[in-house]
Amino acid sequence: MRDQNGVLEDISDVIGFTATTRLVTIFGPGNLLVPVKPHPDHAITMAIGAPAMRRLVAEWGGQVLKLCMNADFHHARLVRAVASMIKEGISTKDVADVVGRTERQVRNLRVEAEEIGLLPLVLRTKGAKIAK
Repeated sequence: MRDQNGVLEDISDVIGFTATTRLVTIFGPGNLLVPVKPHPDHAITMAIGAPAMRRLVAEWGGQVLKLCMNADFHHARLVRAVASMIKEGISTKDVADVVGRTERQVRNLRVEAEEIGLLPLVLRTKGAKIAK
C-alpha cells in the first residue's frame, strides 16, 4: 500500500468510496484488524455492509490496515467552512477562533477558497486589509 491517503485510495478501489468513508469515520484513525472470515454480526460488516465486507476480507483478511483520517478531505472541509463564515461577514479573527487556527492561516485558507471559486477574488494591494 502507498502513503496514508494512498491506503484509503487502495481500500476505496476494493470496497467503494461510501464504504471507505464509513470505515474511516467509524474506525479511524488507527489500526484495523480485518477478520479472516466475514461475519454478518461483525462491527465492520455492520458499518460497511456485507458485500463490501466480503471484498475487504478477500483483499486484506487477517491483516492490519492503518486507517488515517483523509487529510485532503478534512482540509477541503476546513477551506469550505472558512469560506462559508467569511461569506456571512464573520471577521478573520472570529473565524480563526472558531476553527482553531491563527488569523494568518485563515487568510491563507481564504486565498485557497478564492482560488477554487468558493469566494470571489478580492483585489488586494500591499498592506491592504482583508474585509472583516
